[in-house]
Amino acid sequence: MIRGELEHRGRKIEEETERERREEEGEGREESTVNNSCQQMQDHCTREIGLAASLRDLAVTVRVLLAKTTASAPCPYPYTRVVGECFYLHRKKLAWEKARRVCRGMGGDLAAPAHPHALQAHLADKYGPGYYWVGGRKVTQQTSEDESGDEEMWLWLTGRQLDPDNWLFSRPDNQQGDEDCLELVMSDYPGLFNDETCLVRQKFICQYWEGDEE
Repeated sequence: MIRGELEHRGRKIEEETERERREEEGEGREESTVNNSCQQMQDHCTREIGLAASLRDLAVTVRVLLAKTTASAPCPYPYTRVVGECFYLHRKKLAWEKARRVCRGMGGDLAAPAHPHALQAHLADKYGPGYYWVGGRKVTQQTSEDESGDEEMWLWLTGRQLDPDNWLFSRPDNQQGDEDCLELVMSDYPGLFNDETCLVRQKFICQYWEGDEE
């Protein structure tokens, strides 16, 4: 009987020992899982912090470059930069030739913008609707020995030919018979340019040339 009791106690001790061992193993696995999760979270946070720092550095770099670009080539007073070119809207109303003389006296000439749509949008936003002389006019080029072969075309003062898609509808029409000068129109109608009599007095746009045009 004593022997049986001893065997029973021995089995209970073995069972308790096995249970404790399993509990210890379970705690070890749980601790390992927690450690792994913490490590993964730490790695994720480290990557997030690194990405945020990189984005901040990039934003600073962009601001510096923009500031340098703007500051490195300011337009001379009173010109304003619009898409890389310098313009000034003169509010005095003059005929085309007199307007050109004023612009030349300011170190520039009547405007011949490389990006006329951008100039129109800038002026419309700042000043509203209006009509302004710019540096384009109709010229006649002789293509044969007699005048029957002469060709009329519209050119900028720089020698570039006007884009025909930029005219207002049905323009140029030479309605007065002597509409040889170009005006930029700010209106709700599609298009940019209209032909007008050169003696009409109106506001005008000067352009400061920073270098030879390509």
